[in-house]
Order: sequence, then structure tokens, then C-alpha cells
Amino acid sequence: MKLLGKIILFVSFSLAACPEENMYEDSCGNCWLPYCYNYVTHEIAYDIDEVDCTGGQSMWVIPGDAGDPYFNNYCNDTCPDDFMLDDCGHCWQSFCYTFFNDGLNGDPEHSVYYDLSAEECEDYGFNYYTPDHSSSPHWNSNCSNNANCGSGDVNEDEVLNVVDLVQIVSYILSSETASEEQLCISDINEDGIINVVDIVGIVSMILGDV
Repeated sequence: MKLLGKIILFVSFSLAACPEENMYEDSCGNCWLPYCYNYVTHEIAYDIDEVDCTGGQSMWVIPGDAGDPYFNNYCNDTCPDDFMLDDCGHCWQSFCYTFFNDGLNGDPEHSVYYDLSAEECEDYGFNYYTPDHSSSPHWNSNCSNNANCGSGDVNEDEVLNVVDLVQIVSYILSSETASEEQLCISDINEDGIINVVDIVGIVSMILGDV
């Protein structure tokens, strides 16, 4: 079985709700990985790539595909087996992380594996993390409890003006580090990215066009 190395993204300027590029967010706010499904044994594998999966008795499943049992099906504070529910009401898996060790089968440092058990992970000399571990970048990372998200009032003085506009431009140019809350407020159109579209939006709001 070929194991894919996946790099954890600890920091991202974009407000992507899911912490990894190859994750798919459903309408419940859960983030799901593509997986290989064996329709004879009903086993699911996350650390096999699409090329090694397809054919035989296996099929490649993209989250949201017809028949996917996970996507949009865990919205009411429930999770599939082997997942844990965080304080935001979202489901996460345990994972094996290589840190500065080379991964398996030529994978680089900082690779992540989801199919290894805790024992297998540690036997390789890697570190195994439950979703709620203090070092997990995923746990409680996808909360949307800020009522001011998308408001543009970055300095939260209850006045939308050019001060907020300048602040948002500063965030876009990366000349100033913004908190997760400030980035959420800056995302005017709530598309998960801070860019010129948000600038146009806040200008329209200041001018009273919206």
C-alpha cells in the first residue's frame, strides 16, 4: 500500500475553514478527506492515492460524491466511529505525524498519516495525536461564533469607516499580523479569502451603497 505524505498547514492567510488543501468542507462545517473505499470489505483507507486505489474492488471517493456516508450527514453534534467532536461541533480524526523524520515510502518530513494505529505510528518513531491533543492544529479550528464576521468593523468601534479599510488593506499586504477574529471580520463577502473584493465591499458599505 502506497502511503501519501500530507503536510499540515499550521498557518494560512486565507480563511479557509478546512486546515488542509485536500479537505472538503460540508454545509455542517465538517472537513472530510478523499478516501479509497473497498466495496467488498467496506474498509476505508485515507493514505492511498487515487492511482493505487481505483480498479479491482476499490473505488476513489471524493467527499460529497453520491453514496458518501459522511458529507452533510453529521450536522447534529454526532460523528462517525473513530472521530471526535470538538467544541465547535465538528468531527476530527486522530493522526500520525512524522515531525522532522522522513515519512514512509519516500514521503518527506512533516507527513501526516490517518490509517496508522497509535502502536504502528510509534513503532515507526513518529508521534500519534488524538484530535483533542494540545498540539493538534485542527481541534476547535473551524468555529464560526463571531457575530461580527463579515461586518468590516475590524477595530470593533461600531463605526465602519476608512480606518477599517486601511486596516484590512494592511492585512492583505501582510504588513500586519491579524488575529483569526479580525480576519473573519475582514472577510466581507465571507468567501474564505481576504482580497480586493472585500475592499470593494467595504467601500460600498462606507458609501452607503449596500
